[in-house]
Amino acid sequence: MGIAEFRLAAQSSSEIQLTVRSRRTGRATDRPVGFVEERGALYLLPIHGSDSSWYRNVLATPRVRLAVPGVAAAVVDSGATAVTDPGSVAAIVEKFHTKYGRAEVEANSTKLDVAVEVRLNPGRQQRIRRLSSAGGEAWEGLEGGRMSLRNAVDDARDGQLTAGFTRLDKGATFDFAFAYDEILVVTKGAITWQIGGESRTQGVGDLAFYPTGAAAVGRADEDTEAVYVLYPPYWQFTDPAWQLAESDPGAPDVRVFDSADQKLEQVGDLGYFSAVVLDDPGAAMSAKLERVRAGVSGEHHFPYDEVHIVISGMLSVHTSGETVTARAGEVLYLPMGAQGVTSAEEDVEMVSVTYPPLWLIRTVR
Repeated sequence: MGIAEFRLAAQSSSEIQLTVRSRRTGRATDRPVGFVEERGALYLLPIHGSDSSWYRNVLATPRVRLAVPGVAAAVVDSGATAVTDPGSVAAIVEKFHTKYGRAEVEANSTKLDVAVEVRLNPGRQQRIRRLSSAGGEAWEGLEGGRMSLRNAVDDARDGQLTAGFTRLDKGATFDFAFAYDEILVVTKGAITWQIGGESRTQGVGDLAFYPTGAAAVGRADEDTEAVYVLYPPYWQFTDPAWQLAESDPGAPDVRVFDSADQKLEQVGDLGYFSAVVLDDPGAAMSAKLERVRAGVSGEHHFPYDEVHIVISGMLSVHTSGETVTARAGEVLYLPMGAQGVTSAEEDVEMVSVTYPPLWLIRTVR
């Protein structure tokens, strides 16, 4: 756990616990502090400005710990940077006025000449991306070349999930074990799985879930394309982890969810309908089937990583700098902290995968 849980818990807390190391004794000291968050960073405001003892401690040892009281998983260790530019400090003070009220901030402060920035995801991008199976990196061939895959997102700077595309020739078979939780959504063709001695077909828009250690056995009924999303991401893997998963004698079964069986519920009077397909307590990801009527739009802030896999239609996300659009078979990757207006340019059907999962979001909040 860590950054994701911290950010979720902090949304419903007015204060966090700040731990710094004393410049005199070297011991860790704790204190509650107010905060504001913007663009992947937390900003803290020393109420005695540059005279504050904890601010001077940060200057001496710019490594801090942040925690949300009462939430054990919501703890983050990160680097801290002093903000001394008068214009930048003034902007941060104004954000504190907006959050806490000008009167309260001024009543509890004696000097506001500095602030502190704590980056929650150092080096991480918050750019919303369109992912497509066309172009990009080379495909990796498997099963004698009859199956291939390509990671489209697999870097700690891009997101907390790996997302990519796979292609299977008609008749291609596979028998794998997995060292991670994976969600697979078919965008073209069909796959027949062998699960517990029975056959189960996954068609376009259907979802398959392989929990960690699962044995996946199947066959492509026709030329097939699919999108996969997995956690932990590939860049965290080691060879021993993969081998342990392959040799797991108690591997759980793959599960297939037919989109036609899902009962979608309308949200308010909007032309938006959704059904939670996967949200197992303990699972690393959640998944929803969503349908959005053309012309429906809404402003969103994403306190989690979310992957929209477009099955049909055209979906756009408008940010201050650009518009990113995905069509059938393409993907929108929305990293934690991203903001934008999402709109359906046509009637849209999509599968959305979320990390942290919805069950954990509810628990933390």
